[in-house]
Amino acid sequence: MSLLRNVCCSLLALLLFAAPAAFGSTISYANITTSTGSLVTGTVAGVGFTVSGPTAFVQLSNGGGTNYFVPTSPVYVGGTISNAPTDSGLIAIQQGGAKYTIHFAAPVTGLVFSEVSLGNGPLMSYTFDQQFSVQSCGTGYWGGGCFNQALGSTGNTVLSGGESSGSIQFASTFQNLSFRVSPNSEYWNGFDLGLPSTNKTLNPIPEPGTLVMVGTGLLGLLGAAKRKLFA
Repeated sequence: MSLLRNVCCSLLALLLFAAPAAFGSTISYANITTSTGSLVTGTVAGVGFTVSGPTAFVQLSNGGGTNYFVPTSPVYVGGTISNAPTDSGLIAIQQGGAKYTIHFAAPVTGLVFSEVSLGNGPLMSYTFDQQFSVQSCGTGYWGGGCFNQALGSTGNTVLSGGESSGSIQFASTFQNLSFRVSPNSEYWNGFDLGLPSTNKTLNPIPEPGTLVMVGTGLLGLLGAAKRKLFA
């Protein structure tokens, strides 16, 4: 029994060694610090950014406003993302047809875009100049559900929905991201930005080398246990 217990503990250790690659990255969300006219500024994971375009309102990260990013799971957590926005920081927009540009002080990889209440009544959409994948979506602060783009879908440039909330992620590296809102307006919808704590990989599946190493270790342990038990 002692040998079997030791084998089980060793197997668990090997699985835990491989596990970090199988789960989402920790996301650092934006610290939105100022809002002046059509310009919003802040930092995300230590990188400065500006968002230019007309806003309905802006909630600064230290302003104590309502946190509309609740409930947090599974609306904003899933795929490569392991945590939801952590405060009430929010950039709210409402003007149909408006164009927005997000400029970063340095190139970023794996940008997360968490959306609150896209489309209320008539469908609304954002058309980006970069491709994204849908990491999570669901029933948000006011109900609703997923985006029109399927959960897990990749290669999208248009995000649309009716009272839809969730998180999308851009896999490519860039310093500027632009998007245009569909012609119709709504009361407001909003978003927050985030970056992974590490930008080494956005693939939640363990690398082949890790799988081979774990498999080899499992076979070795099982073989040793069998020889010991039947010796």
